[in-house]
Amino acid sequence: MKKIYIFILLTLLCSSICRADNPPKVLLDGEELTLNDMPIIEGPFSTYYFRSLIAAKLLGLDYYYYTFPPVGSGQGYKRIVINRSNIITQEEQSLLDKRLLCGPTHYSFLDLIDNKSDLIITQRCISDEEKAYAEEQGVTLLEKPIAIDALAIIVNKSNPVNNLSVGEIQGIYTGNITNWSMVDGNDANINAYLLPSYLEITEHFNTMVMDGHATCSLTELDESTTMLPEHFMIINDQSGIVYTPYYYYNFLFNRGKAKAVGVDGVPMTRENILNGTYPYVTNVYAAVRSDIDKSSVAYKIYEFLTTYEGQKIVDESGYIPLTASTDIRNVSKVNAEIEFRNHAISIISDEPAQRLEITDMQGRTAFHENVNSNNISVPSDMRGLYFVSVWFANGEKLAKKVMMY
Repeated sequence: MKKIYIFILLTLLCSSICRADNPPKVLLDGEELTLNDMPIIEGPFSTYYFRSLIAAKLLGLDYYYYTFPPVGSGQGYKRIVINRSNIITQEEQSLLDKRLLCGPTHYSFLDLIDNKSDLIITQRCISDEEKAYAEEQGVTLLEKPIAIDALAIIVNKSNPVNNLSVGEIQGIYTGNITNWSMVDGNDANINAYLLPSYLEITEHFNTMVMDGHATCSLTELDESTTMLPEHFMIINDQSGIVYTPYYYYNFLFNRGKAKAVGVDGVPMTRENILNGTYPYVTNVYAAVRSDIDKSSVAYKIYEFLTTYEGQKIVDESGYIPLTASTDIRNVSKVNAEIEFRNHAISIISDEPAQRLEITDMQGRTAFHENVNSNNISVPSDMRGLYFVSVWFANGEKLAKKVMMY
């Protein structure tokens, strides 16, 4: 009987130590959150660890990063692990899991529209199909970029090719370039892989890279076999090539035998993503319903993610924070400046401006106007990172990466 009492005492003591050792909670609008306060934050598996980190920070849960070795490859991938000893009951563990739902991006949008989730975090904004469904339900969404990512083109590290042009990448995936020797590589057939069409990274690839060019019949990797099939395939295939998020390549995955090639002579680095020279930059988005209670925890988290404290969590998660992304991309000799103030573009220049064009990070035109003023209002729903280009009367052009909020 004495041994039983000692065991119970040690168990209670251990539980108390785990609770006491928890990191301090990040305050949300000056208040602490409890697990019961947490809204349902849904999204694809690609944002699960990010969402887990948000929950851990706001709830003050102990967590750590662990590298898991995938079966048969010898290379691991990193993931955040919440120390479940912080959560005493099975009911609390189950509640946390239900607050961090995973599903394909399309269904995450549908669940938000149908009010089955409170906040979603995805690697793309709402599609035309999803917007049409929302309109049928009488629903509109609020969404905004909360982090920056990019699309990386990766090959085996032993491959001597370090750079490909946009045309060469398109040629590989259309089947017009079939041997690495055709792009200054080894004499070996190219094994180009596709990821499943339902993944947002494939949508980015088709829109940003292929730009309307149809891919030929290629091997489509099965996402269900492992979290990172593209990496596992490339490290075991010296002739392979595939695309993947920068976040996966640079943070989650232990690179090992994979490397990212440059595009059009621009290496894929964090610096080049930030300064706008790397061409395939994407955003990570948060979205809520527009009829959400502005005093709700879900809306407060939505707003919190673009604050200084929220962006610190973004940075720790492995994504690139928005607050570090305001570098100028000046491709003009004209002495001018572009600024964003009060949801308007201000053009500061001695040279008369003639035309303004705003494109999103996928190169799609979001707004354009012939300029008759140095202060041009832009639509209020334009939030996030954009390229603003201005043409002047002397024929020069100025382009700047601008964060709109």
